[in-house]
Amino acid sequence: MNKLVGMKWYQLTKELKSELYSKKIVVDAKTGLSPKHNGPCIIKFEGTNLTIAGNCVVGEEILIEIEDNAIIYNFDKGAINNWVDRIKIVRKYSNMTQQDVSKMLRIPIRTIKDWERGARVPSEWVQDLIIEKINSIKK
Repeated sequence: MNKLVGMKWYQLTKELKSELYSKKIVVDAKTGLSPKHNGPCIIKFEGTNLTIAGNCVVGEEILIEIEDNAIIYNFDKGAINNWVDRIKIVRKYSNMTQQDVSKMLRIPIRTIKDWERGARVPSEWVQDLIIEKINSIKK
């Protein structure tokens, strides 16, 4: 499951989304308690350390909406808000060094270093391809 950290919701298979959704625990993003009002929420997946941000609609049941671009993160390590965090976290979860990523993607290590310090940022679709490629590595 840790391989999912840094991936976007839309990158998951329908089956995996369903499995995670069945383990959802919804909390209000501001209070950390059960939501009482519509608004931002955090969805924790029971039995994992995975979390994703969403919006909840409170009624007879609490309905949740997860945007396709929402990023899965490790609750203990905090939310992933930008490319710099995303690339580092996924690389580390895959037990890869910057050199490993450089060789795998066939790009200069300087580019990897620039990404991880925020000096350069690839376009969003390239970011998604890179994350998928790194997550596909079984180490």
